[in-house]
Amino acid sequence: MKKLIYFLAAGLLITAPSCSKYLDQVPDNILTEEDIFKSKSRTDNFLANIYFALPNELAQRYTTTENSGPWSTASDEAKYNWPFNYGNNLNSSVWANTDGNVAHYWREYYRAIRNATFFMQNIDNANEAEINVSLKRSYKAEARALRAFFYFQIVRMYGPCIILG
Repeated sequence: MKKLIYFLAAGLLITAPSCSKYLDQVPDNILTEEDIFKSKSRTDNFLANIYFALPNELAQRYTTTENSGPWSTASDEAKYNWPFNYGNNLNSSVWANTDGNVAHYWREYYRAIRNATFFMQNIDNANEAEINVSLKRSYKAEARALRAFFYFQIVRMYGPCIILG
């Protein structure tokens, strides 16, 4: 009986790759790189997604998963007295580099830099009927300023960083 079950399982494993065409289909709701710049609303949404990575200054008073940026409480800019404040931990040296509280900023800011660079490289190929030349120039300048700001945040938090072309 066990041999029969093994043979059936082996038969199923052998025939399973025949379903690969069914499983390799691309969903209809996935945007391609060309689709992003076909309409003004999608282009605006992509640029707004880059803006979403900006630091949340309210969140710097406590530790969250948001992009709260460098904590002003760890400098002479401000002093917060409540205990849910990561800046107080920095000042009293009760934090560790393995906490994970500052590791995600590196990843999130570089993700925003990558998106801004992609946007600047591809905005010139956008649909001329919906996005005119002056708006393209304005969008490109916004993305460049955002990318510079994210580099500034990385240098401010970590020191020297890798500048992507």
